[in-house]
Amino acid sequence: MKWRPPLAALLWTAAAGAQTGVITTVAGTGERGFSGDGGPATAARLGLANLQNECDSNRFEQAAHLFADRAGNVYFTDSSNHRVRRITPQGIIDTVAGSGERPSINNRCEPTSPIGDAGPARSARLYTPADVLVDGSGNLIIVDEQNNRLRQVNTAGQIASIVGSGLHAFYAPGVPATNSGLDWPVALALGSGGVLHFVEVHSNRVARVGADGRLATVAGDGFPGFSGDGGAATIARLNNPTGIAFDAAGNLYIADQANHRLRRVTPAGVMSTVAGTGQPGFSGDGGPAAGAQLNQPADVKADAAGNLYVADMANHRVRRISSVGTISTVAGTGQAGRGADGVAAASSALNFPSAVTVDAAGDVYLIDWQNYLIRKVSFSARGSISPGGVVNGASFAPAPIPVAPGSILSIFGVNLAPATALASEVPLPVELAGTSVRINGTPAPLFFVSPGQINAQLPFNVAAGQARAVVTNPAGESAAEAFNVAASAVGIFQLPGTNRAIALNQNGTINSPDNPESRGNVLVVFLTGQGTVSPAVPTGQAAPLTQLTRAALPASANIGRAAAEVVFLGLTPGFVGLAQANLQVPAGAQTGNEVVMFISVDGQAGNTATVSIR
Repeated sequence: MKWRPPLAALLWTAAAGAQTGVITTVAGTGERGFSGDGGPATAARLGLANLQNECDSNRFEQAAHLFADRAGNVYFTDSSNHRVRRITPQGIIDTVAGSGERPSINNRCEPTSPIGDAGPARSARLYTPADVLVDGSGNLIIVDEQNNRLRQVNTAGQIASIVGSGLHAFYAPGVPATNSGLDWPVALALGSGGVLHFVEVHSNRVARVGADGRLATVAGDGFPGFSGDGGAATIARLNNPTGIAFDAAGNLYIADQANHRLRRVTPAGVMSTVAGTGQPGFSGDGGPAAGAQLNQPADVKADAAGNLYVADMANHRVRRISSVGTISTVAGTGQAGRGADGVAAASSALNFPSAVTVDAAGDVYLIDWQNYLIRKVSFSARGSISPGGVVNGASFAPAPIPVAPGSILSIFGVNLAPATALASEVPLPVELAGTSVRINGTPAPLFFVSPGQINAQLPFNVAAGQARAVVTNPAGESAAEAFNVAASAVGIFQLPGTNRAIALNQNGTINSPDNPESRGNVLVVFLTGQGTVSPAVPTGQAAPLTQLTRAALPASANIGRAAAEVVFLGLTPGFVGLAQANLQVPAGAQTGNEVVMFISVDGQAGNTATVSIR
């Protein structure tokens, strides 16, 4: 039988949320230091970047980045510990490059002692390494920032310099890569064909290593500032660029940190701004990224679907720019702090997130810099029911207020379903969009599923007491969430965002301030949670059209501080779980646009709502 939910039954889908990531910690205890190699990454201490560079105390220019390879390993630069470390898919942390001892330096911040080239990478001396990636051949490429080199660790674990002579000086275009000085390179990316690109923060430029082994400028004229949108990227000005990434179309994105912008260089070499107004601050979520404010964006990465993720560092957020240019927050509340794990990432505080990367599944890893943590935002994670998230589908009354058998219930959480879907036939299905709900092991019929909300019918056979709900979707099974069940628990449906009951006047028109009902007439109020009915209706089935189905428990009502006669209370014919109370407005009821009413079943009052009476 084809079936269309009534207006009253659709209104409770208004709170359904969009796909949201769940945040967890994958490395770090929150205490700065170095420890933990060979054990669980979550028990290890991390150093990450320093607050200031000892060679230039005027501004923060050291960085720590991370990279997820296709095997599920996450590499990151533990910069102040002078190491590159790895988190395995099993959650074990180890060091893959760097002894932890930096080289001696002269007054130009150039190394004066051997740095370990041509030897084992774990014995080499790194000096605040800033970025790392794995190339197409399995080699590890490291930005060895204050050694002023890019170094490569081959698959045998041997390290060598591939860019930079160690001289502390701006890189020289046209010069063989290993003969040129560098001035604090901070970030890496691989362009089309695996061409290596890097950012040199002091010269405010992005360079590439050509097929001839020589350096060439891709973006930036070498002077700090902002200019060049709409023109050649090589004569545009950047200001403290600290992160770069390529998308699948070959566009280069630059986190132009001190300009508070995200810039783009097309394959043809044209520069533009894709996010940020240039004024530091926070604004713009839900709108075009070009009109949004950023605050010291420190890094950027692209996923396979064309979304960009930005470490909006001083806003304490990670933000996403969709493939159509809309910006939103995916992690962080905007307030500095250490937020909870296992919750929606946008409700968990971060503390200066400084870097991001995207893995093969589309999940995002970030460096929660001042919390000394590495955290993961999982969009592919199994569903998670919010604490107290199983409630009456009309009133949304919070726990411990119970839900009644046979009623419509709502389940709120994160990643509950991979997509939004609405039932179109009865009996109601027990699976929509690959998602199902079990209550005490019994499948619950589904009206509606979405990532943030599920509406289902509580089976009539669930006994009073404590029940447990479990959501299963293609990613797996959620943890069980306990909630209370009672013989009756009335919830009156209300218009979204108001306390106004969804009610019909005696003539069938919608009750409203412009269309009040008269005292003495019958008002039809829609609700759920009346409990058992007679004759019984199977769970998931619509109430019959040929016979009224009445509530088995006694009921009473009050409108405008006067007792109202309950002419009828039972299931609405043709619908699942939806009930109606036909109430005669008492002669002594108050009049007005916002007259308070409530309904009680078996002596238990439900939520209050308002109607209009004249």
